[in-house]
Amino acid sequence: MKKTKVYKINSKKIVINILFLLVIFIIFNLLTSSILGKKEIKTTDIEIKSGDTLWGISKSICEKDSSLNIQEVIYDIKEINDLDNNNIVEGNVLYIPIYE
Repeated sequence: MKKTKVYKINSKKIVINILFLLVIFIIFNLLTSSILGKKEIKTTDIEIKSGDTLWGISKSICEKDSSLNIQEVIYDIKEINDLDNNNIVEGNVLYIPIYE
């Protein structure tokens, strides 16, 4: 006759293990978001006027700071404003990065 093994579930150990994994996940998430995460950029807002383009807006920003690259500024503007393309609409508000 075969003996059957009876396993007892220790709920205290399960809860401790889950909490431990949760703490590890939170620490890992905090470390990776601060190291690999998005950089924080201060912004100001402007109202888009007729004839404004992302290139023109970025160019005016880069003229004030020669260390900036127009394409990188365009990328930042698109990222901040969640834009999929370069189309901007007159009358809308656009958040512009402030580089220090």
